[in-house]
Amino acid sequence: MSEYTPEEVKKYREACRGLVVCVPTLDWSMNSSLARFLMTTSSLGSSFITVDNTRPNEYARNIMAGMFLDKTERIAKRLWFIDSDMLPAEGALRLLDVDSGPRGGIISARCVFAGGTRMVADAGIGVNPTFNGFKYVKGRRPPFEPVKMQKGVQDIDACGTASIIIDRAVLADTSLWYDGEYTNMLTGDRHDCSLPVLNTNSNNDMLIPPIFRAHHAPNGQPILSQDIDFSWRVKQAGYSVQYAHDIHFGHLKRLNMDVILEHEGSQGSQEPISGMVKVN
Repeated sequence: MSEYTPEEVKKYREACRGLVVCVPTLDWSMNSSLARFLMTTSSLGSSFITVDNTRPNEYARNIMAGMFLDKTERIAKRLWFIDSDMLPAEGALRLLDVDSGPRGGIISARCVFAGGTRMVADAGIGVNPTFNGFKYVKGRRPPFEPVKMQKGVQDIDACGTASIIIDRAVLADTSLWYDGEYTNMLTGDRHDCSLPVLNTNSNNDMLIPPIFRAHHAPNGQPILSQDIDFSWRVKQAGYSVQYAHDIHFGHLKRLNMDVILEHEGSQGSQEPISGMVKVN
């Protein structure tokens, strides 16, 4: 923790006492930089929750939100979602310094793609490094566009969930929960997923609140992602949604090998000498 002064370490030790860091994983692993960061927050007093190999992503987040709300407010004041492919930059703990206001809200760090400010995504499309902070533009389709980079903290309308801190008041606000009632199409039985259910691993009741949800058209076409939907509804409910431009996490993006060969072939100066063999 050499990047922090002794006064900051004392301050973060106090802040981490009510902090729960939640990391969803797909293969029970994370990068070493994130592991080191989590060890730091743990040594300062934070708690840790992970859910492994659970799809879709919004279901994993709802499970962790329920586990967070099941804890007492004394040890669970704020939830910090961090995706397992995030790379905490120096000073990342300073996201805890951002004030979410009297009612509380969401605070998002800036996420940049590791390896440069512009990269080619899986589909071969350029990606804006400030992809996780958005403003609402009425009449635009889609209605959200990335915010422009600036110094300090900015009020925004929506954000991604790659690295965000959420106040307990937001997650506990049941007006932000979706209607949990549904019909099992196989049995015809009615259920309510906003009520605690039996956790077969512990034989205790487990709350999985319907907070995060992605939206799709009847044919499966994506309409709105679970993170933009959640943060936009939080903003509309009167909570703050803030974006800390100066506190960032790298995004360890994995690319298809084809993009390297395509890039080399596009240079056109001479015939590429590299190649690839893919065995089926």
